[in-house]
Amino acid sequence: MAISTRNIFGSVGVAGRTAAASLLTLLFATGPAWAFTGPTNDLVLNDTCSRVATAGCVANDGAITGVELADAAHLPAGVTQPTSCTLGDPVTIYLQATVQGGNTNRYDVGLFVATDGNYPNPNAGQTQSTNCAVFAPTGVSGGPYPSPFTNQGTANACGDAAKTIPAGSIWNLATTDGTPTGTALPLTVKCTSTTPGNLTVNAVSVYTQSSSNTCTGANSVAPGTSSKCNQLTFTVPMIVESPVTVTKTVTGAPASGAPGNYGYSIACGNPTGTYTGTVTLSGTATTGTSTVNIPAGSTGCTISETSVATAPANYSWSSPTYTQPPATIPNGAASAGITNPLTPLAGSLTVTKNVTGGPATTSAMTFPFTVSCSTPTATYSGTVTVAANQITGTSSAVSIPAGSTNCTITEGALPTAPTNYSWGTPTYTQPAPGALAADGTLTGTITNPLSANAGSLTVTKNVTGGPATTSAMTFPFTVGCSTPTATYGGTVNVAANATTGTSAPVSVPAGSTNCTITEGTLPTAPANYTWGTPTYTQPAAGALAAGGTLTGAINNPLSANAGSLTVTKNVTGGPATTSAMTFPFTVGCSTPTATYSGSVNVAANAT
Repeated sequence: MAISTRNIFGSVGVAGRTAAASLLTLLFATGPAWAFTGPTNDLVLNDTCSRVATAGCVANDGAITGVELADAAHLPAGVTQPTSCTLGDPVTIYLQATVQGGNTNRYDVGLFVATDGNYPNPNAGQTQSTNCAVFAPTGVSGGPYPSPFTNQGTANACGDAAKTIPAGSIWNLATTDGTPTGTALPLTVKCTSTTPGNLTVNAVSVYTQSSSNTCTGANSVAPGTSSKCNQLTFTVPMIVESPVTVTKTVTGAPASGAPGNYGYSIACGNPTGTYTGTVTLSGTATTGTSTVNIPAGSTGCTISETSVATAPANYSWSSPTYTQPPATIPNGAASAGITNPLTPLAGSLTVTKNVTGGPATTSAMTFPFTVSCSTPTATYSGTVTVAANQITGTSSAVSIPAGSTNCTITEGALPTAPTNYSWGTPTYTQPAPGALAADGTLTGTITNPLSANAGSLTVTKNVTGGPATTSAMTFPFTVGCSTPTATYGGTVNVAANATTGTSAPVSVPAGSTNCTITEGTLPTAPANYTWGTPTYTQPAAGALAAGGTLTGAINNPLSANAGSLTVTKNVTGGPATTSAMTFPFTVGCSTPTATYSGSVNVAANAT
């Protein structure tokens, strides 16, 4: 029964390679013969090669001159020789040997063929074979034997090579039927090669120099002395394929991985051929391998992607990069690779900045921020610029992977506040927490309050023209300022029995200018007095420094309310005046101490 390499192994995936290793162990292990029908006195399998391992093998005319593939006439019905094999894998072939007579007869001829790819009789640097197939041309004692062998000495089960055998004679390594037309026996060997395009098989032919030996068949043929053997290395024209392992690597994948099938092909220029394979990634895996067989010695081989798995949700494939196979495929393992980067599909987020409680900015201000999201967990950054003379602005769109959730904005380092202002604690309107759709948009807001840095203003109150107050009096006032335009209130208390007082400091934003004091509603004037028009000493008009002080004064005059005094003039002891007469007088008073003047007119002819 012939078993082709491809029928044994099928595909070249990881599972196939494991199966191959298991089958190699089975085929090459020392033990019972392989399970197919064949005469054991013609062929012994799983021999340890020990009969030839240490032989000198200096003979170069050992009757068997070469080994080659059996011709079609000797193949089992419906069977053809394989045309290719994969390095390291078993391959089943059918053989025949070429035989030629030497200067003398050769007795009890045999052939040891290494089936494990090593050497039955190794030279320095070569590995000793431990698994040989041993052939012997056997028959009933004295013959007949398979052609071209005969009995040239004492009759036994093993054939001899007469010195008269012509060159090029064929020994059909077949069933023992005593004729040259038997069916060749299948032999499974390890696929090895020392020359691209050829299967290499190593063998040793043996014989004895004595015609009187006892030989029972393939299980007993051996060199008559250590030199009575000949090393044979033969090559079989066959496409020997090297396993090329292709590694697939996916980068940028989410935690769920990128499962699926990834197809590829390797196209070679000489010989021309295209070889295809598939790497399958399972579960969360982002790397995997598969193997494709390519004829050793092929040149100009280039790997390319033929198909990729569906990208994970919210991701897209970017262009793959390649690790190309060797320029010349070696007689042995080779490698290549394809890396497939995944790129998250992007949505976007914009942040609006509002500045409150202060003046419009006099120059542009930039506010950095970060956005922290889940699914995937990552942080992104952006900036909002508020233009000069503005109090609001909106950021450029920040690219965020689709599918991101629970995005949270955080204020970065604030710019310097406007002169004479300080930043307060920001407040946020956070984006919606749901998953961001591909090409979707999230929005958020950061509000930054400004508070003016304070200076102070005090007002002095002077009451003039009246008595000291008999009870405390409170005088309200307001202060109207520019930069910013605002009005502030305060009061001055003048204590009982005093005519002056100073207000508590009124908090006024630093930078305020042109502050003007205005009298409020006056308290009730002292008894018998009336308030006059106030006069002001206004604060300095320049900008109030942070922590600075402005002063001003309000003078409030009192005027006494007037009563009246009349003086009657009586002229006695004389005649009535003949003309009018005017009599001046003065009036001196206390509380207050003062002198007042007046006059009395006495008309003509009156007294």
